[in-house]
Amino acid sequence: MPRTREQFSEMKDERRSAILKAALPLFSLGQKVTIDMIADKAKCSHGIVYHYYRNTDQILEKLLKSSTYVELRQLLFNVEGSSYEKIEHIISTLLDVSKDKFENVCYFNMIIRENDKTSLRFLLTKLIKDGQTANSIIGGDPNQLVDSVFLMLKGIYLTFLLEKHPDIKVPSCETVMQLLRKPTNFGHQIL
Repeated sequence: MPRTREQFSEMKDERRSAILKAALPLFSLGQKVTIDMIADKAKCSHGIVYHYYRNTDQILEKLLKSSTYVELRQLLFNVEGSSYEKIEHIISTLLDVSKDKFENVCYFNMIIRENDKTSLRFLLTKLIKDGQTANSIIGGDPNQLVDSVFLMLKGIYLTFLLEKHPDIKVPSCETVMQLLRKPTNFGHQIL
């Protein structure tokens, strides 16, 4: 029995989706991605990939316009409260990862690698400076503090992405915030 137009349309949508799903972790790792790499991961020919997308740039552009990516960026950037509360929300969101949220892990890894004036790195650096001014965040170079947090996150994300240790223990937001929080009442403690 020949396929209907609906079946062809559904098949095309499934192939597009499979190509994007295969490409996402590749782009997330920050390496140069080729059509052959995507085709290999999607288990199809590179001709099929070219049939749906002109090049890797078009695939990346489609991923960066996906509803998941847009929603995650909004979740990270549109936060109310003090600088400390905003930092806590961002860290909590970035630590909310698991095998069940593989797509989020990929997008989070892409988001923390961005490095321009609209990036999370830029926002978090500003929030840390504001937190230091408000005396709620430890002193030190805000860029180095962000680098430290992002390095930890990259380690967690790469562990998931490379499927090396599926049982990795992700630290709690409170644990990370203890590293950033300005210590108080040390004068009264006996060491």
